[in-house]
Amino acid sequence: MMTRVQELCRKLKPVMGRKIDRLWSAYLAESDADGKADVEQTLELLAAKHLGADYNIDRSPFPPPSSEFAESGDIKVGTVSYADIQMYPFYLKSPRLKEHILIAGRSGSGKTNLTFVLMEGIMGRGIKVLALDWKRGYRDLMGLYPKLRVYTIGRDISPFRFNPLIPPAGCEPHIWIKLIVDVIAGAYFGGEGVISLLVAGLDHLYSRAGVFDKQQTHWPTIQDLLVWLRTVKLRGRAAMWQASAERILLAMTYGEFGAVLNTQDNSHVAELLNQNAVLEMDGLSGSSDKTLFSEALTLYLYRYRLAQGPQEKLTNIIIIEEAHNLLLKKASESKESILETSIRMVRQYGLGYVFVDQSASLLSKVAFANSYGTIALSQKLRSDVQAMASAMNLSDEQKEALNTLPVGSAVVRLADEHPEPFLVRIPLSAVSEGSVSDQVVKERMACYHTDSSSNRFTQSLSGVVPAIPLPDRKSEITDNNKTNKDTHPPSPRESETEYEKSKSVYDSKLKPPNKTMTREEIRFLADVAERPLSTTVSRYQRLHLSRRRGNAIRQHLASAGIIESAAIATRSGQVVLYQLTDLGRSACSAAGIKPGPRSRESLEHSFWASRAARHFEREGYDISREHPVKGNGAIDLLAEKGGTRVAIEVETGKSNIKVNLNKIKNAGFDRIVLVATCPAAVVACQKAVDSTERDQSPQIEQLSWFDLS
Repeated sequence: MMTRVQELCRKLKPVMGRKIDRLWSAYLAESDADGKADVEQTLELLAAKHLGADYNIDRSPFPPPSSEFAESGDIKVGTVSYADIQMYPFYLKSPRLKEHILIAGRSGSGKTNLTFVLMEGIMGRGIKVLALDWKRGYRDLMGLYPKLRVYTIGRDISPFRFNPLIPPAGCEPHIWIKLIVDVIAGAYFGGEGVISLLVAGLDHLYSRAGVFDKQQTHWPTIQDLLVWLRTVKLRGRAAMWQASAERILLAMTYGEFGAVLNTQDNSHVAELLNQNAVLEMDGLSGSSDKTLFSEALTLYLYRYRLAQGPQEKLTNIIIIEEAHNLLLKKASESKESILETSIRMVRQYGLGYVFVDQSASLLSKVAFANSYGTIALSQKLRSDVQAMASAMNLSDEQKEALNTLPVGSAVVRLADEHPEPFLVRIPLSAVSEGSVSDQVVKERMACYHTDSSSNRFTQSLSGVVPAIPLPDRKSEITDNNKTNKDTHPPSPRESETEYEKSKSVYDSKLKPPNKTMTREEIRFLADVAERPLSTTVSRYQRLHLSRRRGNAIRQHLASAGIIESAAIATRSGQVVLYQLTDLGRSACSAAGIKPGPRSRESLEHSFWASRAARHFEREGYDISREHPVKGNGAIDLLAEKGGTRVAIEVETGKSNIKVNLNKIKNAGFDRIVLVATCPAAVVACQKAVDSTERDQSPQIEQLSWFDLS
C-alpha cells in the first residue's frame, strides 16, 4: 500500500521536479522515526503551498502524464490540468478510437461540449461521424460544418425511413431474422415465446416474397408482419404469445414511428457511413421506439460492414447518446444483447463507438470493459460515483474528487500506455447553441431525399399512420381476406398481381372527384376499401369518429358516388354495409390507396360467407375461403376437423344451386352444407336438394340466415 509520503511525493513531482526525488532519498536515508517525521512534515507544507492542500477535499489527486505521452496523439481533447495549472495539451490517438470511448457525467457537467470537441477533432481527421441524438442538440454543428447531414426521425423537416426487416447487403436472410427479432423483443420487452412467433412470421413472409430465393419482388414491412399475426391461427400457449406480439407490432406501426419504418428501400442507410450525419430522435414519442431504431440501425451498419471484410483503418465513429437505453446494466446471468456482442468485434471492421450517458451506474459492464478510454465528468449520485471509480480504478481520495469536479473538467483514464487517471480541462466548443433552426435544416437538407416509403397512402396523411385497428369480431371474422389452407395472407407478389388485375377491371377513364378529399375522408375511404364488411358503428370506433362526424363523411362520399350501400336483413335487424363504386376505386387510386381486387361475389354473399365461417369456427373447424375444386372452380368455404371435410356453399337464390351441387357432390367431401341467406334462397335450396340424385352423394344439410345471425 502506498504510504502518505509516497503519495505526497507523487503529487508534488509534477510541480517540483527533481527536488522531490532528493526529499524521497532523504526520507529513505533517515534511520530514526523523528527524521522521517520531519521529511513528511516538510512534504505536507510543500503540498499546502503548491497544491493548495488543506482540510478540504483534495481537488488535485490526479497526477498528470508526461508531456511526451499527452501530446503523442492527433485529436485534441483539452489541456492537462494539475494543481490549478494548465500544463500542456492532451491528444487522443485516432487509431485507438475504434476500441471505443465512454463519457459519463451528470446533466450540465459538459458532456455535450466534450462530445462536440471530440466530433470536431474526429471529422478533422477525415473520419466519418454518425451521431444518434436523443435531444436535438447536435444539429448546431451544422453552423461550423455546412455539409453535415441532419435527419429528423419521426418529423417531416428532414425525414428518414428505415425498414428493419430488410437485411443489409451480404447478410443472409435467416441470420438477419434472428438478429432483428432479438432487437425488437429487447426494445419492447418481449419474451421467448414472442421471439419464436415473430421468427416464424418473418420466415413465412420472406418465403412468400422470394427473399430466400433472391427473387424478391417486395420486402416485408412491420405492417405485413402484423397482418400475418392477425391472420394465422394459433392455439394454446402460442395464442397467449400472439397477444404480446401484437402489442409490440401495434406500437411499431402506430403514428410517426409507423411512417418511419414503412419503406421498401434501405439503400440510403449504408450511405450514412460515407457522410457526417446526425439522426435526431426526439420526434419519436417513446423510449422503446428510440431504442429499437438506434439498435436496429447500428446492427444494420455493423452487419453491412461485416460483409465487406476486416479493415485496420478506422473509418467511422458512431456516437450513442443516452447509451443506457441500449446498454442497460443487467443481472450477471442475463444474456448479452446484440449490440453488446457487436461491441466486442466491431473494431475489426473500421467502426468505433462513443458512448455518452449521465447515469454511469445504469450502463452495462460490457460498455466499460470494452472501452479504451473512459472519461468522467462531474458525478452527483453515489451509485454513479461508485460505478466510475470502479471502472477507472480510482483511490478513495480520487473517488471523492469526482463529486467536486468543476464544469468542463474531466478525469481521463486510458486502458494502457498510461495506467493512471489524470485531469483534463475541456475547451469551450465554437458551436453556437440554438443557432440552427428547423427551417435551416429543411433548406440545407432539401437536396437529400430519403423518404422512400412505398406506402403512398401514408405519405398522403403527412407521414403519420393512424393506429391500426383491431379486427371487428362482431361483424367480420376474416376481414374480407380470403383464407387459404395454411391460413396465411397472400404473398407480396400475389398481392401485387391481384392489384394489377383489379386496376384493369374498372374503367380507368373515370375521373376522381374534383374537390380534394379531406384527411378524414381519405381515411374513411381507405377503411371501406380494406373492410367492406365492417358495421358502421365499428368503423366509426376504429377511425375515432363521432357519430355525427362519421355520418357526415359517409353521406358526403355516398352522395359523390364514391361508395354505395347494401342493406342486409338479419335475425336481429338490418345491417347496412358500404363498398366502393367504380368512381370510388378511381378515387382510391388517385389518393394512393389500393382498392384491392374487384370481388366476384356480392357484398351480401361476402357478408354471409363470413358469418358462416364464424359459425363453423366456433364449432372447432379450420376454415379456408374459395377452396378450389378440381375442374369445377371453387367452393365458398371448406371446413375441416379431425379428418372430416365439409363443403359450404352460400346461396342468395340468384345462382343455379343444382349446378353448384352437382359440381361438388363427387369431389370427395364428407358433407355438404347449403346456407340460404333469405326466404327465396331457402325455397331454391330445398328444390335443388330434392332434384339431386342422392346415390353415392355425401350428406347434404341446409342452414338459413337465422342459424347464423
